[in-house]
Amino acid sequence: MPLYDFECLDCGLWMERSCKHQDRDKLTCTECESKNIEQRITGAPSVNFINTQDRLNASLKKRSQNDHKKHYDNRLEAAKEKYKKAF
Repeated sequence: MPLYDFECLDCGLWMERSCKHQDRDKLTCTECESKNIEQRITGAPSVNFINTQDRLNASLKKRSQNDHKKHYDNRLEAAKEKYKKAF
């Protein structure tokens, strides 16, 4: 459920409440229990515009490079061991 900011018009308390859009009129003040509260607009939420597909592609590319390096390192170690055994 979304969070809304409210101000009690009787005692002046600001509060943040999670509620359904249609239930906003049923809320009461947590301090004085008055029903005389109004919703306040405090600001827009921050939005992250980072392209998740680019992030995923970079992660997969890095993982792929690491896998190739591990595979190469394993083959190199196996070749060294084979060489040691031969001589």
